[in-house]
Amino acid sequence: MKPLIPSFSLETNDLIEKNWRRIYKLCLFYLGDPRDAEDAAQQVFEKILKKHSQFQGQSAPYTWIYRIAVNTALNMLRRRKIVRWLELEKTGRLRTAAAADPAQDMERRQEEVEKRKRLQAGVARMSAREKKAFYFFYYEQLPHKDIAAIMGTSVAAVESLVHKAVKKIRAS
Repeated sequence: MKPLIPSFSLETNDLIEKNWRRIYKLCLFYLGDPRDAEDAAQQVFEKILKKHSQFQGQSAPYTWIYRIAVNTALNMLRRRKIVRWLELEKTGRLRTAAAADPAQDMERRQEEVEKRKRLQAGVARMSAREKKAFYFFYYEQLPHKDIAAIMGTSVAAVESLVHKAVKKIRAS
């Protein structure tokens, strides 16, 4: 039986060039740290190259890649929580971040930190479906119709999920 969508090319450079930015942004959305997001994106492409034979072509290639990226980011979050817990157990307190470079503009940096905290607080209060809809709409800038197709739901449901996600961020 022929797959619904033709298999995609696994030319390494082509695959990475076409999807690196999207996967990095997705990982950054989940992880909140640029270095962790870069590590996660690297892991995603390593997994894709190892598991390309498992792609069955029954969905769009990006849907398959997206699922690998989300699972990789969530696994990194779990590991991060375990490491922090182990540090707390070992030292009795959490390690604090290193002092920032004094040459940087502290006011601008503080505003960015506050924005990121509010965004992360809002995202933390979202359901998994709200996170997906919010990510696709604001970060990938996909139309509601495309998001509905990816998520397997109606356009009205996507509109509602995005609206609820935005309300949770504004409330933070």
